[in-house]
Amino acid sequence: MAVEATFGTLDARLTAMRESFTDLRVVLQEDSPQRGAPLLVDQLGDAATDLLGWLEEAAEAGAEALRQAARPRDLDAVQAALLTCHERLHQVAQRFATDLLSCERAAEIHDLGRERGRAWSLWSASVERALGHCQAGLLAAGGAVLDGWKEITDLRIAPQREPAARIRRAG
Repeated sequence: MAVEATFGTLDARLTAMRESFTDLRVVLQEDSPQRGAPLLVDQLGDAATDLLGWLEEAAEAGAEALRQAARPRDLDAVQAALLTCHERLHQVAQRFATDLLSCERAAEIHDLGRERGRAWSLWSASVERALGHCQAGLLAAGGAVLDGWKEITDLRIAPQREPAARIRRAG
């Protein structure tokens, strides 16, 4: 796959992931029944807001990697941007897993919906769907980062292989 296409895919996955996490934040903070909202709603909303900040940094780094991957290509700059993107996505994945997707949180969200009536039950189901979309987006973005690392590795190794290939053809 061409370098530009690889980093274009990464950029698209990061954009889609930001949209999923923005939707999650809206569901958590704006779509919750306002009456009797427990502390859990604020905690979940705060976590989603923090994640969006890191995702913004990841997306900026991904966009920078895409810019640097264009000709004339600066592999060192591509690599540095991809590293920043990878680090931010790792932070997101860790916080997402512990603060939003853990078994304890899932049980709290489910219990809240079960114990507080129809409005909270609908909210709980919306949160669970939004969390699933975020998880899928995070996995897709992680795969795109891996593809970026493979592409950079191939580009760095290819020039080293080239002289040997010329020697074989000449002989």
